[in-house]
Amino acid sequence: MQGQMLFVFFVNLDKQDKLPAIVERLSREMPLELVRFPMPSSDELVLTLADFMMDRGFSFSRESIDYLKTIMPSFMSIKHFDGFQTLENLADEIIYSYCSKEEVSCPYIAKADLLFIEQPNGYLERIGNSQMRTTNHRRIGFDARRDKQ
Repeated sequence: MQGQMLFVFFVNLDKQDKLPAIVERLSREMPLELVRFPMPSSDELVLTLADFMMDRGFSFSRESIDYLKTIMPSFMSIKHFDGFQTLENLADEIIYSYCSKEEVSCPYIAKADLLFIEQPNGYLERIGNSQMRTTNHRRIGFDARRDKQ
């Protein structure tokens, strides 16, 4: 591949009708191949969220997993859903909420610990009404990531 370059453009569009104009403009400048990456299924996203939680030392009950599978399509339909970054922020939010309880006995998240997500002013409503992308949503002074030694 001497003297050749490969450029990769990642375009995350809210409105797919803009894509043809972008492709047309870029293809005037260089050969272009459009590659689409489908959004993971809601089940795959729930498993990813569970992995993020395990990385932080927490796990979900079976009932929690089932509950998350029912609400994940609501997350995916939000305009500001930012894929894996939204899930990372949700993991931090779940842990913050869990650790803020009066009694914390183990790093095992039950369905009852997740119900705040759908409550009025809960996480789902906040990111749905937010004018900012979820990547900007951080709790000041709280980071659930644990140092691994």
